[in-house]
Amino acid sequence: MAMQARRCSRPALILALAALASTADARPDAWADACYVRPEPAAAADAAIRPPAGAQSSLGIRRTKTRLFDVALTVVGPNASVCSITGVARLRSGATGEMLVLPVRPDGGAATKGGASPCLVAVHATSDAFELTTSEPACQAQSLCGGQVALQGQRFDMASRVASQGGAPCFERPATRP
Repeated sequence: MAMQARRCSRPALILALAALASTADARPDAWADACYVRPEPAAAADAAIRPPAGAQSSLGIRRTKTRLFDVALTVVGPNASVCSITGVARLRSGATGEMLVLPVRPDGGAATKGGASPCLVAVHATSDAFELTTSEPACQAQSLCGGQVALQGQRFDMASRVASQGGAPCFERPATRP
């Protein structure tokens, strides 16, 4: 018994492909150069534990090589404490997908001694946000952010992306004095 090929009209084929494409994850390249800014809640009655009015946290990602990225992270925490981390992260594949992994050295820049595990900050891309995780025991041991700001679980929504011009805080250079 011979099988006959069934022909589809061109419009039907286009509609079928469009329907298939609409069900796929249409998220743009998460690892494109970008700056994400999250305004922090304004100080309320309990100002001792809230960031100051106008405070904002930010995450900057900039590709330098195929699997290497500059990362600039600033998170505002309670008591107006600020944790800023910058460095080079490597794009790695893990059980939950691709992530940027940034090793963070203790203040002073010395590498960990005695075979201690390094503090690692990972940036995971989901369909709607970037989420931060840390190697908690190692980061606590080196007192990451002075123990004042927790990076574990911080989230930057994809919708918080700002244009590279117009006051985006990521990768800003400090003003130089004449």
